[in-house]
Amino acid sequence: MGIRQILRISACSAFQINADSGDAHGFENCDLVAGNFSDQIISASGNANGMKGCNRISSCFISVITAPGGVANGYLNCNYISSSHSLTALNNNNNKIRRH
Repeated sequence: MGIRQILRISACSAFQINADSGDAHGFENCDLVAGNFSDQIISASGNANGMKGCNRISSCFISVITAPGGVANGYLNCNYISSSHSLTALNNNNNKIRRH
């Protein structure tokens, strides 16, 4: 788990979050997220999310989200996203890659 349930978070980084089992998230359930960076979020057997359940996201960057045994998401169940990017969401199933 990276950064969870924070209100008004800016200029922070979730870097190299690894989960051997279960899900890996860079940012989860955060609000007013601005200028943040999520990189190398990896789950060996679950899902990997750069940002999950976050609201009011601006100027954020997601890079290298990997889930060989699950689904890789840049932004999952997030609202009000502006000027943000999701660069590489990878898994080995090829049919479950989602970019939001």
